Amino acid sequence: MRFSSLASRFLAISALWSVIALVATALLLTALYKNNAQKNFNELLTAHIYNLMGAVDLDKNGKVTGNPNLGDPLFQQPFSGWYWSVTPKNASTGPHLNAIKSASLVDATLQTPDSKKVQFVDGFLRSFQMQGLNGESLTVVEAQIILGEGDDVYRFLVAGNNAALDLETREFAQNLILFLALFGLGMVISTFAIIKYGLRPLSRAKEALNRIRNGEAEQLEGEFPDEIAPLVNEMNALIDANKTVLERARTQVGNLAHALKTPISVLQNEARSTDSPLSRKVEEQVVAMHEQVQRYLDRARIAAQAGSINARTPVAPVIERMVRVMQRLNPNLQYEQLMDGPETLIFRGEQQDLEEVLGNLLENASKYAHKRVQISVQKGEVPDSRKIAPMLELKIEDDGPGLTKEQRIEALKRGRRLDESRPGSGLGLSIVNDIVSEYHGAINLDDSELGGLKLIIQLPAADY
Repeated sequence: MRFSSLASRFLAISALWSVIALVATALLLTALYKNNAQKNFNELLTAHIYNLMGAVDLDKNGKVTGNPNLGDPLFQQPFSGWYWSVTPKNASTGPHLNAIKSASLVDATLQTPDSKKVQFVDGFLRSFQMQGLNGESLTVVEAQIILGEGDDVYRFLVAGNNAALDLETREFAQNLILFLALFGLGMVISTFAIIKYGLRPLSRAKEALNRIRNGEAEQLEGEFPDEIAPLVNEMNALIDANKTVLERARTQVGNLAHALKTPISVLQNEARSTDSPLSRKVEEQVVAMHEQVQRYLDRARIAAQAGSINARTPVAPVIERMVRVMQRLNPNLQYEQLMDGPETLIFRGEQQDLEEVLGNLLENASKYAHKRVQISVQKGEVPDSRKIAPMLELKIEDDGPGLTKEQRIEALKRGRRLDESRPGSGLGLSIVNDIVSEYHGAINLDDSELGGLKLIIQLPAADY
């Protein structure tokens, strides 16, 4: 699927938008999940600290007592990243006699930031991040309350390892990315299916146009959606108008031919009735006038036929028929036919024009060949202004004397005869050149491997 097509553009835009939307969704959901997980983590630590507060008290000697059980074995594992402690507010760093802490702290203590940097909420509770004893990232909830009947303030700390939070967030992000990737792939596939189904009428219209171009139909047929139906109707109207113009042109060409035929014949007969310099001059000019009129009438006919969008002529039957005629006229010559897939060789033009081209070329080749004439046809492609257009390449070769480069240029000029010893008007190759030009083809003259001249003709081909 090329990016110049509507389907590829729609699919590319849809895929790009899907990627952008899904990436943004993944980032947003991951951030929301992380914030919510962090909130739940803080709430868990806060619940632990309230549990700790309820499990600790002062004995009659003012010593901190209690046996807190926060329900997580990680508080018992040394340096696990999960810690709790209860110490006097004014206690210095290091072991303190009137303090209790979790087994995970062993003989270490957590150093908290100054209250000016991280303020207490509601006067006694705060939460902050800090580095743990092994360099791990910790979330710490701290509360300061008065224990007993005195005025002594004690600091309650509960710390949790952020590794568990990070792992949970990472797993969520991985699962989310996998889900969104599958969802995005499904969106792209479904969009592709929708586009292919939605643009199917355009493909049917294209196929209908190809059938018309190949001469298999005369109108765009079938049912089309409301959005395309007006375009189809306009195309059918344009085809009908094209047919009308072609028929009118052909009629006018025929009328002109008939209108000029009689006056030219009268002038020619009158000039032949007397033998004088004037009559000979008149006859000469009348012949020239007849040739010029015939030339432009032929060109008008060819142009009208070449403009037909549904002309279609199989090549193989025409070649075989022309060769049979030439074989009867030249029994001493051998004619070889080389056709690559005869059933696929179809000329996109009128049969009469193809016969005119082949007839003139075979006649010239037969005139100069010693023993052998070869006709080969193959199908190929040539670059057009908008696409690669199919074409037919006809080669007619002989084993005659051939032509020099200068003679090849002269041979295509109208009425130019390079060999006055042989009969002919010198119009053959120029007529072929006119027909080929009207069909936007090409004609080239080259040396043949048989020893004589090789004529290469390119004409438009129809799809098989």
